[in-house]
Amino acid sequence: MIIKRIKPGRFTLVLRNLHISAIIVNSLAVLLALALVPLKTILGGANVLSVLAEVVIRSSNLPTPRWLTGYLTGIREVVADLGRR
Repeated sequence: MIIKRIKPGRFTLVLRNLHISAIIVNSLAVLLALALVPLKTILGGANVLSVLAEVVIRSSNLPTPRWLTGYLTGIREVVADLGRR
């Protein structure tokens, strides 16, 4: 186990460093989502990940693969179905 290799009294420092890195990564992810997806869409309960993927695909000049379009449509349908329950 990796916990056994941490010296006594150092666990709190390791935990602090893990928290700091998680806060930084999550903050950057939220800023990216807010920069690309309108706040109204996010607060509307949409699946932010699929909406973000669609925004990125639409903004690129590459053709959208059929499997990705079907996957995003499936996610949207599942989320809509869960919202009706």
